[in-house]
Amino acid sequence: MRKADLVRAVTEASGIDAVKVTKAIEFLLSSIRDALRRHEKVQLRGFGTFMVVKRKSRTVRHPGTGEITKIPEKEVPMFLPHARFKEAVSESLGDLTTALERDYQEASYFAKTGENERAVELFRSILSKDPHHIEARNSLGLVYESIGEYRKAIEEYRKILDFQPDNVDAYYNLGAVYWEMGLVSRAEEAFKKALELAPSSAEAHYNMGVALYKKGLYQRAIGELEKAVKLNPDSPRPYYYLGASYTQLKMYDKAVQMFKDLLEKEPENRNAYWYLGLLYDRKGRSDEAVAMYRKADQLSEKKQ
Repeated sequence: MRKADLVRAVTEASGIDAVKVTKAIEFLLSSIRDALRRHEKVQLRGFGTFMVVKRKSRTVRHPGTGEITKIPEKEVPMFLPHARFKEAVSESLGDLTTALERDYQEASYFAKTGENERAVELFRSILSKDPHHIEARNSLGLVYESIGEYRKAIEEYRKILDFQPDNVDAYYNLGAVYWEMGLVSRAEEAFKKALELAPSSAEAHYNMGVALYKKGLYQRAIGELEKAVKLNPDSPRPYYYLGASYTQLKMYDKAVQMFKDLLEKEPENRNAYWYLGLLYDRKGRSDEAVAMYRKADQLSEKKQ
């Protein structure tokens, strides 16, 4: 509901002229804003309290340089609903919430089974009733992404960030869509933001590492990918791009070790065998190179 919708609802319920209602609402909002600027609480009995609170300082790590930056303490406005108000809203939303949850489960099932048109229809229906249903909006974005409707996916992820500017998953997904579209710089920006919000996320460091690799910044890519490995040693994905980055830097021994580590985790990774063939070839170990190329060919034929 926007301000115009609120004015219309008050006008229809009270019979008061819309112009007068608009002025009253604008005066109310202005008075609350001015009180908060003076650090005064605005308490509305049975409804809630508007106040200013302090958000604690925190530190973030720059994804490119590794530099640690401290974000200072910040004052932000906050609304604390009264218990009676929360109870009244919860009761009125109870039936709707149950119905929306049922629709969400059904839509998720259709998405998993590839019935994308039906999934989109249900997710959109949910969002028409509850535009702030983050899970439904994120799932709708993922469905759009899976069918190549990248612009629509971006729109959904952007709407999530309008509601929740610190939603890490939305930045991940936004970066992934930009990546699929070949917009590497935009993908890097989204992954950077995800890293600022979740500096201990292996996935964020991996995504940033891949983006840097694609831009030809191999040394920086290695730094991010090594952090991903340290945070999640069981994941095989960083090893491929670590090996590829070391190959580009002509650090062949380290590249060989990365692809060997990858094969320990994924014994049938044909790309790793192909790279090992290339590396052994460059090191003059022709017999080992041929063996690796043959293994890569065998795995390719097996998957056909």
